Amino acid sequence: MALKVLHLRSSSGFFGAERVIITLMKRSPQDGINAVLACIENYISGDQSLLQHALDINLPAIEIPCNSRLDLNTIRELTKYCRNQHIDIIHTHDYKSHFYGGIVSRLSGCKLVATIHGRTFGDIKNRLFELIEDSLLRLASHIVVVSEPLLYSLNKSLPGKKTTLIANGVDDHAFSNENMGYGKSEWGFKPENFLFGTIARMSEEKGHRVLLDAFKNLAVSYKNARLLLVGDGPLAEELKQQVCESGLQDKVNFTGPRSDIECILNDLDCYVSPSHTEGMPMSILEAMATGLPIVATEVGSVRNLLCNGCGSLVPAGDISSLEEAMQFIMDNIDLARDMGVKSRARVETQYSAAIQSRQYANIYQSVLKNV
Repeated sequence: MALKVLHLRSSSGFFGAERVIITLMKRSPQDGINAVLACIENYISGDQSLLQHALDINLPAIEIPCNSRLDLNTIRELTKYCRNQHIDIIHTHDYKSHFYGGIVSRLSGCKLVATIHGRTFGDIKNRLFELIEDSLLRLASHIVVVSEPLLYSLNKSLPGKKTTLIANGVDDHAFSNENMGYGKSEWGFKPENFLFGTIARMSEEKGHRVLLDAFKNLAVSYKNARLLLVGDGPLAEELKQQVCESGLQDKVNFTGPRSDIECILNDLDCYVSPSHTEGMPMSILEAMATGLPIVATEVGSVRNLLCNGCGSLVPAGDISSLEEAMQFIMDNIDLARDMGVKSRARVETQYSAAIQSRQYANIYQSVLKNV
């Protein structure tokens, strides 16, 4: 009999962690898992993009009502659902879902598996949240992390807790350079323009300011260069203002939030990830699967992803190094294509959705057997 797994997420948009969940759910049936998505209602923003995306592709998904930071009705509804549907495992994916999932797992008799998709390792406020999250994670039967820095951090803060590193996986059939893009004219550019792009939530840790500064310098000498920024977030308006102040309005396009990433990636000539912090970014994996050359900051597990000539690494926050790496890609088109070929092959052999799904299935089985 197939295991029943409830993926629980409190989401504010459709970003990397959301794409991990969707990718895992699509593959789960082939590994004997019946997966359902439960989205905790975002009572602040009302965002339903994860829920809607799941329903659009016919994945089983529900919304759990939540009207405050601590909503007892959320606990009641989740517990009722898990009991009625005979859920075996609650799989949580963020701070809030760890809290509700931990309580409900005890009330309903389910096992709890928690995935940590990323941490900022930043200021005192973030560190406080991480300490609280660590206390919630003590309720989990097994913890999964997506990068070596996260594994190191969890092993220090929760010694003796069963923690496993599982790399993110990407659907290498959905993301491929054989797919069709929209064409650069869709974004207001000419076919001959060289198009850089990044896909990320527009927040401080994603490094958009640094990317725009580097691109501003690059665009002085490389008149053919263009930049596509995909996503939304608290810095969106400030970034648009930065573009205007730099005189780059005709060279930079903001697409807003998009779910058609497979198509957008096929319009790019190079993918850039300027983040100050990451776990294992799905956006880079998806760009690799598309066969794009990558320029990325050396954070989280990015070095492991881009080893053996799959991309170019630069220090986080270094405008000059980022500009030089982007320039190198434009000056060495043949080498850039070779990077893309190597990236695609690396995803197929080491970072596929099939590999990720099998590893999670093994965790679920071991948890139920108390191994």
